[in-house]
Amino acid sequence: GAGASRLVVPQSKQLLGELAQLLPCMPLEVAWRFDRCAAGEGLEVIRSGASVRRVAEDDVVVLGDAPVVVLPGRPPYIEVRLEEFEEGPGGDGVNEFGIGFTACNPEELEELGAVAAEVPNSWVVDFTRTMVCLSV
Repeated sequence: GAGASRLVVPQSKQLLGELAQLLPCMPLEVAWRFDRCAAGEGLEVIRSGASVRRVAEDDVVVLGDAPVVVLPGRPPYIEVRLEEFEEGPGGDGVNEFGIGFTACNPEELEELGAVAAEVPNSWVVDFTRTMVCLSV
């Protein structure tokens, strides 16, 4: 039968190192997840890192556990599904949900920040009920 074209594994330097030795010709891809250790107190990382739930109004930044995967011949891709939406105490719906990307190395951050705009070298898209705002 046909063999696997690639192997998708969780973020782990040790596992990636061992697999590189055992399967040197196998392309490895890191399965992207939200990082429990890089989440503000206003968020709860659930479903083994596949989802995040907002539990408070402040400290609502979370980072992934690996860079977004870039494969040859395929543009970088990430899919987000907003399963529930509840307006915050302000009730205006502005900046209730946003997603961002950063070019900084998370290990070099001294502090995560309370909001995405505080993460260095980041781009954030804020979603409201009627528009999308990009902050660079």
